[in-house]
Amino acid sequence: MSERGGAAEARDRGVAHTGAALVFFTDVDCLVAPTWISSGVRALEEAGVVGAEGPLSYSIFSDSIRYKMPVNPFYHRLPTRQLNQPGRDYACGNIAYRRDALVAAGGFRSKTFANGREDTDLGWRMQTRGEIRFCDGMVVEHLSEEWHTRELWRSAGRYA
Repeated sequence: MSERGGAAEARDRGVAHTGAALVFFTDVDCLVAPTWISSGVRALEEAGVVGAEGPLSYSIFSDSIRYKMPVNPFYHRLPTRQLNQPGRDYACGNIAYRRDALVAAGGFRSKTFANGREDTDLGWRMQTRGEIRFCDGMVVEHLSEEWHTRELWRSAGRYA
């Protein structure tokens, strides 16, 4: 692993250094609800469930181009407050996995997906190991962000 490998590599390092059976992921610019962990734990206790995700929403709902809404324009046809779609994104802003299944799946492929979507790739690979349950109680609020020219071009490059 490199010295500065980004969020995906940092997540893999965290997984490698924990003995916990369940691993929860969110981002530094997110706020989790008080029911976040308990909802995820309940879902992951069920047989055949290897992952749990919940709604990830921006704190400000605006259809203005000024705000990053939605974070991935290819997944949403209309402006929406919720950033992730159940069974599609598996965004690391709001997801939990069984550690053993996560390790067996090979973790995040940060080198292959250096421009992002490594979390979605992992979710798709985890689906081959069991169900990823959507939990309404695993609520995470993503702090709203404004687009700046540099980020707009970077985002366009990521999704090219």
